[in-house]
Amino acid sequence: MKVKIILNKQSKYGLVPFNHLNELYQLILSIVEKKYSVFEPIIKPYAKEPKEFTWFTFSGIKGFSKVENNALNFQSKKLSWVISSPIEAFVDKVLDEFFRIPVIKIGDILVNPIQTEVIPAPNFHRAIKYLSLSPLVLDKDEHNVHSSESETFSDKLFDSTIRRMIQFYGDSLPYNQMTEFQFIPDKEYLERMKNQRKEVSREYTTIKYGKVRTYLMPFVLYAHPKIHEFIWDNGIGDITEEGFGGVDVLK
Repeated sequence: MKVKIILNKQSKYGLVPFNHLNELYQLILSIVEKKYSVFEPIIKPYAKEPKEFTWFTFSGIKGFSKVENNALNFQSKKLSWVISSPIEAFVDKVLDEFFRIPVIKIGDILVNPIQTEVIPAPNFHRAIKYLSLSPLVLDKDEHNVHSSESETFSDKLFDSTIRRMIQFYGDSLPYNQMTEFQFIPDKEYLERMKNQRKEVSREYTTIKYGKVRTYLMPFVLYAHPKIHEFIWDNGIGDITEEGFGGVDVLK
């Protein structure tokens, strides 16, 4: 289940750090911990405590913005935020509690949620072109930069995806039929970034794992439909619970 939340920006001016995923993760975690009696029946089948629950992801705040002092200055009054999980009850309860908070501070701006929109899942077929809602982490323990066009990059994503699917679904899926997996980055995007002397890879600081290497680009993924379904809800790559690897489908 993937939901877009429309936010009303109350502040006339304020800057939001490029990496505000940490703030959003702490917000979700605080909601779950504060109302743990409500969340416990949802979380317990998957984790002993809130920090161990990893079956969700989310985007950064989206809206028209300008770069100012190495941060984002959002110009638009209406902003959006996307959260997703294969466990619908988790998303529902997070949104219930989120809408009870009258004012939320993100960076230096104040926002409040005003409405939600469920994003319908696409038809999961063999090849899907994705837009990254947030950078993906190839491997939380890997700090070297890998070419997104390499077999190593694709293989690492495949390994982490299957590992996480086994953790979530157990032995209920025919994994031996899910061996096709090819990650193909958008070459025009890579070339454009190269011409602008911009990097698709950078370091982010996370709450649980310190600094990690991330990658941000549109891409096509060839994979089994069940893998696409899992990625749609959970994101792709490592540490998705801290907001990395969220995706949408490019029409």
